[in-house]
Amino acid sequence: MHSEIWVAIPSNVLEDGSGLRAKTEKAGAIARAAAIFGIQRIYLYNIRHTLNEAPLIELLLNYLVLPQYLRKKVYPIREELRFAGQLPPLKIPSHQVPKSLALVNKGDIREGIVIFRSGHALVDVGLEMTIPLALSDTARQSERVTVVITSGPPKISSRVVERNEIGQYWGYEVIKEESLKAIVSRSRPTSVLLTSRKGTPLREIWMDISEKVSNDGKFLVIFGSPRFGLFEVLAGENLKPTDIGAFAVNLFPDQNVETVRSEEAILAGLGILNFLRTVGDQRVSAK
Repeated sequence: MHSEIWVAIPSNVLEDGSGLRAKTEKAGAIARAAAIFGIQRIYLYNIRHTLNEAPLIELLLNYLVLPQYLRKKVYPIREELRFAGQLPPLKIPSHQVPKSLALVNKGDIREGIVIFRSGHALVDVGLEMTIPLALSDTARQSERVTVVITSGPPKISSRVVERNEIGQYWGYEVIKEESLKAIVSRSRPTSVLLTSRKGTPLREIWMDISEKVSNDGKFLVIFGSPRFGLFEVLAGENLKPTDIGAFAVNLFPDQNVETVRSEEAILAGLGILNFLRTVGDQRVSAK
């Protein structure tokens, strides 16, 4: 079993987007990258004295990871989501579920919203009707839940299921923290990687990274902001990479552009790590 990869991005990651449409598109690109490579957590951290758009980023990322059949029920019409519906869908497994009650089978897993009627707990999972929720579940009105179908048509029932029971990628969660130090101290990752032009070139340490990212653990990869590199961010927190147990790598040592945009760095960086994890897994299995 290989590691679970988390990413951390700054709350000003959208600041070079000119207007809401451009910012929405950037957030959509980040969401797609996270979904492609099965990222479980996206952390948002603040950088002192910079634009803090964490609420907008959190809103857009959470909107995109939610199945389409629940979006209008969870999110009222609001200005910040004006362009979100135009973004390419993630099409992760939680989004690709039957739309007809007749196609639902025992064991199917779906996202839903809890509804109480006459003292009975039901869940809206985007079908023609709401379905009963097991009485043993302590759910609240309008709470979002993941449920497993415990009996198929014609008499359908369900129970709440935990993410670790699902057995397939079910999307990311978004977590806001005030700093990089707070992320590391609270999440306690097994390994922490800083992406920086000041880091060691990838070609020199790719085998070490491959070993770390293929181990069974929590691998946190941190990306910088459009204006500030991670060494500057750490200096602003009076930290060194070693203070958070991190090592720094330059993932693009031979880049031919002045700067790599944040969404490009995230997509390409996660692609590199995914490859190195695959290589590491193969080396482990060959032993």
